[in-house]
Amino acid sequence: MNGNLMKPSSKKTTAKNSPKGSSPQASAGRKNTPKDRLPKRLLEEKKPSFRSIGPSKTLGLAIWRQLLSLGAALDDAAIIALAHKHKNHCMRLWEGFTGHKALPRDYLSRSEYRLAYLLSFHLINSARLEVLLRRLMSERRMNLPDLPVNLWDFGCGSGAMASTVIDYLASKRLKLAELHLGDSIASLLAQVEKSLLVALPKGLLLGKIHRHTSTFAPGDVRTAQLDPEQTHIFTFGYHLNELDEVARANMVAWMGKLARSRAPVLVLIVDSSDEQVCKGLMDFRDEVVENGMKAIYPCPHDYACPLVATNDWCYSESLWNLPAIQQKIDEIIQHPRRTMTMSSYAYANQSFLRHQRLPAKPQKVLVGKPLDKFRKDMQIPVYCQEDGEIKKELDLAVPRLQAMRGSVK
Repeated sequence: MNGNLMKPSSKKTTAKNSPKGSSPQASAGRKNTPKDRLPKRLLEEKKPSFRSIGPSKTLGLAIWRQLLSLGAALDDAAIIALAHKHKNHCMRLWEGFTGHKALPRDYLSRSEYRLAYLLSFHLINSARLEVLLRRLMSERRMNLPDLPVNLWDFGCGSGAMASTVIDYLASKRLKLAELHLGDSIASLLAQVEKSLLVALPKGLLLGKIHRHTSTFAPGDVRTAQLDPEQTHIFTFGYHLNELDEVARANMVAWMGKLARSRAPVLVLIVDSSDEQVCKGLMDFRDEVVENGMKAIYPCPHDYACPLVATNDWCYSESLWNLPAIQQKIDEIIQHPRRTMTMSSYAYANQSFLRHQRLPAKPQKVLVGKPLDKFRKDMQIPVYCQEDGEIKKELDLAVPRLQAMRGSVK
């Protein structure tokens, strides 16, 4: 996505929100902080700071196996055989997504590339949304209202976002009232619907699965008719970077209507950590907040994003505890993965926030880990604070900062 297509926020970054630094004299004179004075989460650890809780064990993995098979769920040996067969297609998609080559045209419409995508990218994209949900519900102490959920997945592709949310609902024993899947590829929508109907536990889905074509846009959702006795979750996985300027402006206006809805609303966005994508989403975030939505991740405040005025950009990262079958696939396609990065945002309206059981607590969110200019082997944690300022914790510099961007101190 071209970040310049997104209109810059009309809210100006004030001097208060400008990043603060320290003088060279102060930095040069600091001594390394003893390890016994450092928070444990900042020290290098062997254990990953996030363990995948959905597709690695439960419903999400079952849905993925169903998507691969188009029939009876495949065992590991059959999936490994598919990985060997489509290794070159997987590699070709890697080249496309990393910008080394153009993506194959209409790749998700072609069976060989659809399988390659499922093998290579479905589970990690699902895990990216898991990180967002995990940090919302654990670190931010948020909770979903005890209501049936009406789920809308725009640009659903292989259904990674929808299956992750459904997996989470099942783990919390919440019901799925309705499911809306939107994508331009009708055959893919049918495949996702079929897989979900086979894999979903009995009694989880109360209503129907609705398929929407490419003509369906967020603005077609009539916000005034959202049922206040349901929680409405909207997911956008790698979708906003495909919208043109007019479509994004329409989405900002639509988010303003969601902010005023009497029904509880949660909007979840996962996208690339590419610089231009991230900067576009930072501008989008400021406009959405101005229109009344509350940014509940990653932001700890409602001020203008302080990173907009800098050369840096905001993104999240996490370690991924891969399912064993995905580790084997990654070995075959020669792309082992351990750390994943993403641009993730969550927005809620006041109706959603009124259902929260625990009061909010003061937070600082890790947004950077630069090397110290005077101690080249030391990384400095940089936090975005509740007052809208950026703060470098020079006293907490360590040789290798294990904490992940987007996590709360």
